[in-house]
Amino acid sequence: MTDNVVSGADTASTIGLEAVIIGLGGTLAVAAEPSGAGALAMAFVSPVAVMNIRSWAPFQEADDKWTGLAEEFSALAGRLSRLHGEVDGLWKGGGAEVFKNFLTTKVVEPLDALKELAITTSSGCNTVADGLETLFWAWSVGTGLAIVGCIAANTAGPAGPAFKWAVIGSWAAFVTAIITAIVGLMQAMRGANSAIGTAVAQLKRGFELTGDKVDAESARIGDRYREIVSDPESWNKEIVVPGN
Repeated sequence: MTDNVVSGADTASTIGLEAVIIGLGGTLAVAAEPSGAGALAMAFVSPVAVMNIRSWAPFQEADDKWTGLAEEFSALAGRLSRLHGEVDGLWKGGGAEVFKNFLTTKVVEPLDALKELAITTSSGCNTVADGLETLFWAWSVGTGLAIVGCIAANTAGPAGPAFKWAVIGSWAAFVTAIITAIVGLMQAMRGANSAIGTAVAQLKRGFELTGDKVDAESARIGDRYREIVSDPESWNKEIVVPGN
């Protein structure tokens, strides 16, 4: 896996995918001649299929990265939650309560929101990747069958050109349906925006943002609360002697 979502592997897969699309489309166009339907076939290959049937590799990489982020957020939130639970056994009083509240609202809750965001986005990327791969193979098989149909039409005598036009017309409708499905996938991906907005709002409640960066000062415990936390009289710490 590379450090970037768009990598050299993505570029190579895109070039390979376009080569397959153009190769199969060109073969179909040749098979459809001399009926004249070949021009329609190429019209659906170059500006339509090549521009819309895209590689799924970037979405697979993004899925892996978002999954990794979700695991990191979950592990960190879990460690902090365990620390929260251990406070009562070591430290009691107003200072301890302020610290626990700070830990929950300023750290754990934003981490949980970010974890859910990562899970949602990972799922969306995985859905798009699977959909694009499935649609590409459907296009490839459908185009291969159209090639076979055009070649078979050569044995139909005078009716051959009409058969070829029928094959290409059906194939064009099939390609249109695939493109419509791809558009639907992209729209579904945009549906994750609401989840992203929720997570960002949760993050802002925990931290103040300066531009696109977290304001470190906002993560500090306020002076009034720091006084409570640092005041031994507020600790009421209980020492537990092993065996007692």
